[in-house]
Amino acid sequence: MVEAYPDRMRPTRIGPAVVLCGLLLLAGGCDDDKDSSSSGATSSSTAPSELTTTSAAPAGARLTPEGYGRLTLGMTLDSAKSDGLVTNERPGCELAGPGQVTAEVAGLPDGYGTFDDGKLTNISALQGETAEGLRIGATIDEAKQIYSGSGFTVTVDETPVEVFEFISVTVKRNGAEAYEFAAEPKSKKIEQLATPHLLICD
Repeated sequence: MVEAYPDRMRPTRIGPAVVLCGLLLLAGGCDDDKDSSSSGATSSSTAPSELTTTSAAPAGARLTPEGYGRLTLGMTLDSAKSDGLVTNERPGCELAGPGQVTAEVAGLPDGYGTFDDGKLTNISALQGETAEGLRIGATIDEAKQIYSGSGFTVTVDETPVEVFEFISVTVKRNGAEAYEFAAEPKSKKIEQLATPHLLICD
């Protein structure tokens, strides 16, 4: 999910005070007054502790390269709302412009979806697991094992560690973006899941 974003409408990573915007938005943050107090992108201090979600997603739903349960990438915000798949929508990252909206994903604790110009472009979560069995708390080595073969490839990028305080683990399926995970630098454990990429806002 990384430096520039014209191809996926991803906000550019700018400056050292970077946060995972969607999660802070759900907690009422991600404005200019709070940027200076934000820490690493996967720090527990950036994760809201009081997210409210409903149970519209089917039991056992897992994150896939297509979405989460019936909530699929490309779905319109109006459709997702009318089907009860997202709740509590609010403006997205200012860097992305006025067309971005962030909403909680029903049935996915600590999960949010990002809509650009009315269409779902990203799902990210601090809990749960992927369809292939990667869970929060798994190590980078385990991610490499899970995503070996079947058209999957894994790229580990430690460049963001110095500024953003996480390791980026990008998974492609047949050459196309499927997932991006954020791992804690010391433990090498996955702390956030996203499809198709992590969304970062200054």
